[in-house]
Amino acid sequence: MLLCLSLKVPTIVGILVGITGIGYLVDAVAVFLGSPNPGVSEFTFVGEVVLFIWLIYSGLTIRKKEKAML
Repeated sequence: MLLCLSLKVPTIVGILVGITGIGYLVDAVAVFLGSPNPGVSEFTFVGEVVLFIWLIYSGLTIRKKEKAML
């Protein structure tokens, strides 16, 4: 929820990370209730990958801006 409301993070990244968290929660509850392999985790990694790529991109653009200021 905080990532969706942040002005520094794109909304789509926040939404995907939220969906990822809900997916992992559903997966954990399904395992707790006795499902051997719910399979939700196979699709929820997309939010993590998008966040990872955005963090790298954001870090690189901030460094370029800092170097340009010097």
